[in-house]
Amino acid sequence: MLEKQFIGGYMSVRTINRKKELLKELITQKGFITGEYLSKKMGVSPRTIRQDIKKLSSELKENNIELQAISSKGYSIDQNDQDRAKKYLESILHTSTGIPALPMERIKFMVRVLLFEDEIVDIDTLAEKLCVSRSTIEKDIQDVKKWFSKQGLELLYKKEQGIYIEGSEPLIRYAMVNYFAGMDFYTALPRLSDLSEVFGAAYVNSIRQFFTQIHKTEKINLSDADFLNLAAYLIVSISRIKKQKEIKQIDPEFLLLEKKKEYTIAESISRLIKQNFSITFSKTELMYLTKHLMQVNIISPTIQDPSMLEKKDLLKFMDRVLEKINTRYYLDFSKDDELIISLSHYLISLINRRKYKTLAKNPGLGEIAAQYPDALEIAITISNMLQEEYEITANEHEIGYIALYICAGIERQKGRQERPQKKVVIICTTGSGGSQLLAVKIRHSFPNLKIIGVYPTYRLNEAIKQNPDFIISTNPIENAECPVVQISHLLNDEDLINIKKVLYDASRKGKMGLEHLFRPELYFPEIDLNKREIVIQYLCKKVETLGLGNEGFTKMVIERESIFSTAIGNLVAIPHALNNPFFDSWIAVGILKKPILWGNELVQLVLLLNIDNSREENFSTIYEILYDRINNKKTIEQLLRTTNFENFMKVIINEQ
Repeated sequence: MLEKQFIGGYMSVRTINRKKELLKELITQKGFITGEYLSKKMGVSPRTIRQDIKKLSSELKENNIELQAISSKGYSIDQNDQDRAKKYLESILHTSTGIPALPMERIKFMVRVLLFEDEIVDIDTLAEKLCVSRSTIEKDIQDVKKWFSKQGLELLYKKEQGIYIEGSEPLIRYAMVNYFAGMDFYTALPRLSDLSEVFGAAYVNSIRQFFTQIHKTEKINLSDADFLNLAAYLIVSISRIKKQKEIKQIDPEFLLLEKKKEYTIAESISRLIKQNFSITFSKTELMYLTKHLMQVNIISPTIQDPSMLEKKDLLKFMDRVLEKINTRYYLDFSKDDELIISLSHYLISLINRRKYKTLAKNPGLGEIAAQYPDALEIAITISNMLQEEYEITANEHEIGYIALYICAGIERQKGRQERPQKKVVIICTTGSGGSQLLAVKIRHSFPNLKIIGVYPTYRLNEAIKQNPDFIISTNPIENAECPVVQISHLLNDEDLINIKKVLYDASRKGKMGLEHLFRPELYFPEIDLNKREIVIQYLCKKVETLGLGNEGFTKMVIERESIFSTAIGNLVAIPHALNNPFFDSWIAVGILKKPILWGNELVQLVLLLNIDNSREENFSTIYEILYDRINNKKTIEQLLRTTNFENFMKVIINEQ
């Protein structure tokens, strides 16, 4: 009976998730979107889409939102209802059945119980709570065990009692932090309410107040992601110490941390903790807190920062990085002190995180790959150099952060004109790299704006006190005393238009031609393959037979793909090699019979790209033009229907 209930719950949850995705597509689409495209994107039949649309249309109608359906065009939400539709989407994003239904949700639930309830957990009790069989739980436990193993902890089984975790106190705490700040259980940045659910609101509110006080006395810098990471660490430490779970042993190298600025901040935080919770941090606890502060970039770096000047090895490494960027990508950052110091500071924190097993989440990750491919390629090059120099392997989120600093450097090179008229504050969740990028892009795009401050969300009240004419924010903000323009993390074209509505009429950048890169012999429709690596090998083999590639090229494309997926959304992927070995530029087109999973995205149109290293036709320029040309769902639908090269080119040429 329980199993039947679970299956019903699973189906309802799956339907709810599909409804959310459908509504997201309808809101982001400019104009109509066909059922055929939606069925491919969702991985279900057109009939299922029609049924889902019918149900969704009824729900939207109850909320005074019109979902238009025209047989020759598809589906669309009326422009006048867009704001109501966005609010409705926000409301259903938090819809929950109360019972974890999907395997990853069950794993998250089990990890949470084992970590935070700190006791032996009976397997049959877990099965009853989750409404699944014991065999299902035992299967899930293998994935739970792997997760704890990545944190350096063991999942053990005590006969007739249940499962429990075992490991050192520092590793248990880092696992607790990574539960929130890592990439496994929260696809987006968790909210402080997620911490409150586990630890209670009193802890979270107190920590928020601590940093409000410290902001007044110390020059510190925290993104929302870093604040959540640090808040989690402090709350975990307080709760563990209350349970007499103190860290006793200390790494001898930690003793050198007393001279760091972060140690002084750690002492200030410990005094506030003592006042509020009657808990005293031991010397060992202070050292571990200092190390954590060094991992979250709490101190804003400056050109004259003595701690940076001490890092001679890292600065020499940065010299080599800048030289390689100049040689390979024709970008000279040698005089960009802001980039050199801020990126160096970030790399220090990255090295610390890798050493002490904490992670970083990048909430703007998906947009970086699509809008700044050149910066992403440079970031991957830097990550490879990090691997060679420090044996540090950066994950895709960290590569994304590195790319943000490069993005800001690129925008600074475009130059800006200062004619401030309107005052604006920026609310940004992605830290100093993302803040720099947004500020530079806004100054470049709107020289008549004066940016009077960049703040994380938790310091919104402080930002409002600056009396801005309006607020530009990457997070939704309600009840502000001035206009708010919500933007994406990387300020895309739609965001620019929304800002221009406040300031002046929008204008669009023209497009350049790239028809010469497509060739009839490099057009391959109706490919019947179902795995990313096999598709890449297939296209590379075709290219090789034409004398445009070899086995080495195939290896380089697959290696580049393994670092960071080249899927850009809208069923499109643009695979390429990190170092283009051939002095020829071309685009090989692969159209799959059915969409396949490409990283975390579905893909059906594959554009294998090779651009030579000449200054006249560089990778970043071509990639940007190509992205602009195909960044339209209708265009993709038309391209996927083509079966010959001539029709494919007609669609490409006509998309102006």
